[in-house]
Amino acid sequence: MYPIHVVGAFSTILIGALYIYLVRKRVSAGERTALLGLALLTFFMPGLAYYAVRLPLDAWVRTFVEPTATTYVWIRLLYAPVTEELAKIWPLLVPAVARWITAGRTPRAAYALGLGFGVGEVAFLAVVLGMTPEAAQQKWYYYTGFVTERILVAPCHALFVFVTLAAWRRWRWPGGLVSGFCGAAALHFCLNVPIYFKAKGWLGSEAVAGQILMAWILVYFVSTLAVFARSIGGKGTTAGGFLFGETICKLCGASYQRPFWAMNLGTRRFERCPSCRKWHIQ
Repeated sequence: MYPIHVVGAFSTILIGALYIYLVRKRVSAGERTALLGLALLTFFMPGLAYYAVRLPLDAWVRTFVEPTATTYVWIRLLYAPVTEELAKIWPLLVPAVARWITAGRTPRAAYALGLGFGVGEVAFLAVVLGMTPEAAQQKWYYYTGFVTERILVAPCHALFVFVTLAAWRRWRWPGGLVSGFCGAAALHFCLNVPIYFKAKGWLGSEAVAGQILMAWILVYFVSTLAVFARSIGGKGTTAGGFLFGETICKLCGASYQRPFWAMNLGTRRFERCPSCRKWHIQ
């Protein structure tokens, strides 16, 4: 077993536990089993979509397009958005699942389907990276960036599923599902495009490009929190409140939702109370 396998297993458990914690207080006991079932339905889809669909599709495309052509590069950028968004909504083909996902359950169902896929992707990538010759030579701390990136990317899959399901619930078959899928694939494509820009050297040096990519992923992550804060947490719930919960200000005694942006001090944070507008360690 290589360090990437240990890090992958740790990341899978950590990410799953983190995002289960975010919704467990907002989901009834009767729904928890159903949502876990939805997550399990998509957990193994990253590997299945890659080997059963993506690789055969790529082999077929290369019979028509030269692999060195720019056109081929852009076509490859479409693989993940198309194959992965389809893989995340395949449970809709099960009549019982489709009936269970009502309009009121759409946000939580999207969260479960996307999270299951995102966590499964972590495990899948760890296995794939473990097959490379470099895997045995790298220390575990080499993959800290991998863990950070996966924590940010995993919930983005839930956002994409939410776009598909929301359109499907509003306009039904087939127009709603098709339009929602196209919207989700477009968002997914935009998330991946900077990777191509980095490969072309358009984002500057390796260090600068890495920071730009992380900032772009962070934009998606915050957007995801904002969407699910309102749809799952309820009206008025902020991204920070959804992620960190509520607390009582030590200075004025007011209850407030913890802000997303604050200075991390380990187990505590240096943050601003929206009531007294003063910064304090909480």
